Amino acid sequence: MKDKRKIAIIGVGAVGATVAYTLSLKNIVSDIVLVDVNEDKSEGEKLDILHGQAYFTESVNIKVGKYRECRDADIVVIATGSLNNQKAKTRLDLAEKDSKIAKEVTEKVVKAGFKGIFVVVSNPVDVITYVVKKVSRFPENKVIGTGTMLDTSRFKYLLGELSNISPKSIQGYILGEHGDSCFPVWSNCYIKGKQIFDYIEEKNLSLEELNKVYMTTKMSGSIVSSKKQATYYAVSMCAVRIIQAIYQNENIVFPVSTYLNGEYDTRDICIGVPAIINSDGASEIVQLKLTRTERAKFENSVNVLKNVVKDLEI
Repeated sequence: MKDKRKIAIIGVGAVGATVAYTLSLKNIVSDIVLVDVNEDKSEGEKLDILHGQAYFTESVNIKVGKYRECRDADIVVIATGSLNNQKAKTRLDLAEKDSKIAKEVTEKVVKAGFKGIFVVVSNPVDVITYVVKKVSRFPENKVIGTGTMLDTSRFKYLLGELSNISPKSIQGYILGEHGDSCFPVWSNCYIKGKQIFDYIEEKNLSLEELNKVYMTTKMSGSIVSSKKQATYYAVSMCAVRIIQAIYQNENIVFPVSTYLNGEYDTRDICIGVPAIINSDGASEIVQLKLTRTERAKFENSVNVLKNVVKDLEI
């Protein structure tokens, strides 16, 4: 790594630690700072990663630090959250408690002099992204949540299983809230270059099979959590992919949580929409042409989130 590329990760639980581990494998950054109230846990995560570096060609500097370390970071990853969230029935049940944590963390990061890009992983990610945007007062392009990027990846995986096609060759999006009100944009979904409805007709697949893909996508987090009590690999991969796109100025479209500021006929909310990711962050929202039904589902998702954030003390 020739250039100094520094990332601070706030919150070194399962997600934050996995982000650090994945970054160390991808050779994207030169320096990682782990910031958490539990410094012993952070120290353990640091050592566990560093102990394997003898077998990799590139080494990453990892240290346990304080908020002041954010001052010269390019990116700050927000991966904080409640320790005891098993009783939450949905991600939105975590909103009040985790928003207070996010507010405090964001204030400390900004006070340290951070001027870079926030990447938010904490749940409920749309709400926390909104809190970070409001508290930091950063431009909308400088605050990015993982949004429906994970939902979309799950969606493509399941469509790939159904069609026996690589998920990388499937075009499609899940948009809206990263949660129960998310929805598939079937009108913009293509497999092997064919519109999804034309494809399933050709392959003698049914609408019921497509709906099962969507429902399983929505339930995937709960399915994984029921088997291993948490999900953290896939969402960490999404966060790292965003970070990579920022550093490499990729101009690639991902469905991330970003501040709409008038796009999609609404305002003052962060929600999962396609956006161009490059060195400026979420530089431009991509306005998809939605059907009337998809538009209604998007507006429903917006209203779900607005009903949550209106009661938050920010």
